[in-house]
Amino acid sequence: MNRTNMGTGSDNRVTQRCNCSADITLLKDSTGSLQAEHVLLKQTIRVSDNLRSEQMDAVKNGLSDIKSQLLTFTSSLMGCT
Repeated sequence: MNRTNMGTGSDNRVTQRCNCSADITLLKDSTGSLQAEHVLLKQTIRVSDNLRSEQMDAVKNGLSDIKSQLLTFTSSLMGCT
């Protein structure tokens, strides 16, 4: 499609070729890249959440073990007196 722009003079015409198909292709590529980055970000967040949950479970288990050992140690001390 051709567009015609009128210049300052009566016969000064500038013809520009519409480059809409290239713009659409660029937008499609950009949209595809953004969608891929969004999926990657969601996967990264999911992995991070899972890792954090595993780490919290390990800390809870460690604290539970320490508590159990302290109770056992306290019972042993009470039996010594």
